[in-house]
Amino acid sequence: MYKLNLKEMYDYYRKNVSGGNYPISLPLARYINDLCWQTKPNNILDRGTGFSSFVFRKYALESWRWPNIYSVDSNEQWLKKTIEFLRYCGLKTEHLYLWSDFKKLPGYEKKFDIILEDYTILTRVKSLHIIVDMLDNDGYLILDDADHERYTGPIFRAVKKFNLYRSYIMDGKVAILRKR
Repeated sequence: MYKLNLKEMYDYYRKNVSGGNYPISLPLARYINDLCWQTKPNNILDRGTGFSSFVFRKYALESWRWPNIYSVDSNEQWLKKTIEFLRYCGLKTEHLYLWSDFKKLPGYEKKFDIILEDYTILTRVKSLHIIVDMLDNDGYLILDDADHERYTGPIFRAVKKFNLYRSYIMDGKVAILRKR
């Protein structure tokens, strides 16, 4: 049985899986879901597993498109929690990796139509240039917590260096980057 109501599963996830501290916001989850329906992505990179992994796989199931969704994390325990949650929801659990294992996959540097960046701030700052390189020319790079004081400077520098278009949503907390 599939458990796919976004709000209901968000509340369940916060209460029973993440403890309320780690998930993307419900408005961001809705935005990602809508973006998938509008752009019909073929390749999705979900950096920082959790509720976002649910949202992307929910879209895949409901759309019958089955894009390539890669969800990666740096924490093995958290990755296991995500897999357990996805199974509870009746969703596919393929292509969930530790980042170190993902980088060893043939063609891991493929271009992605949507990339969600939701790792720790320090990891995001250090790897932003790598993630921008993985973005397809028509793709969307979604940076959660873009208002964090340690993250805003690197975002501005990346926009200038890579000639990106930047917009903000959800009270400036989320940046959307696109190649020009």
